Amino acid sequence: KIVGDAPPDDRRMLELLETMSSARASSPSTSRISGRKGSRIVFLDLGDVLWFDRNLVWKGNLAPLHPQGSLGEPVRTVVDSQGRILVADSKSRQIFLFRDGAYAGAWGGRGDPPGQFRSLDDIAVDADDMVYAADADRGAVFVFTPDGLLERVVSGFEGVWFVKPALVALDPG
Repeated sequence: KIVGDAPPDDRRMLELLETMSSARASSPSTSRISGRKGSRIVFLDLGDVLWFDRNLVWKGNLAPLHPQGSLGEPVRTVVDSQGRILVADSKSRQIFLFRDGAYAGAWGGRGDPPGQFRSLDDIAVDADDMVYAADADRGAVFVFTPDGLLERVVSGFEGVWFVKPALVALDPG
């Protein structure tokens, strides 16, 4: 059973997961992406970031690994092709990075300078691990390198300007 190593607070969710025949990424709070290191399945659950391998074997809760011991208000998780887990946090307006089950850094933050967010509403990664972050309050999508460096800001396409981009979806190819 996958519940064996889980803390008591997480057992209810794990028991529900055991009844699932397969995990689906149909909810905005669930991510499953196959990368070179294998599949990772990540769930957001009331501020916790729960991750499993592709066989739904419990790997841990990433939220307590943050230097402050918890995350503010995570709104989306994504997994890049290297198996790194990125979490968008709407309260701190930061993108947190976890690598190999450990906290590996963050970027962004509240503010108006380039690379900071008025709101952080969603993130996605492309096949090259570029990170796309929607800032609905600014009406823009920020594009970051896999290392968190701001590459460009997209405010629309060919004369059509964003009003409040809140979700980002990318073709997996």
